[in-house]
Amino acid sequence: MLEYESDDEERILRSRISVLKHVALEMSDEIRSQNIKLKNLEPGFNDTLNSIFRNIKNIRKLKPNHFKTWLYYIGATKIIVL
Repeated sequence: MLEYESDDEERILRSRISVLKHVALEMSDEIRSQNIKLKNLEPGFNDTLNSIFRNIKNIRKLKPNHFKTWLYYIGATKIIVL
């Protein structure tokens, strides 16, 4: 009976790994397409986006409590708007 359970567990594990592989491939394709779209933007706009993301990353690293508060604020605002 242990061998039977082992086969089931192996099948489940292989299935989950396959799903994760496909999800990773889809995400990679989406990221590539987004990067292509970003490259086609005007340079000034692209620089602005990079600056915004850099600022967010810095706030997240240097002031994690402020970052969490900011996320909660955005989430609450979104809930109120919906």
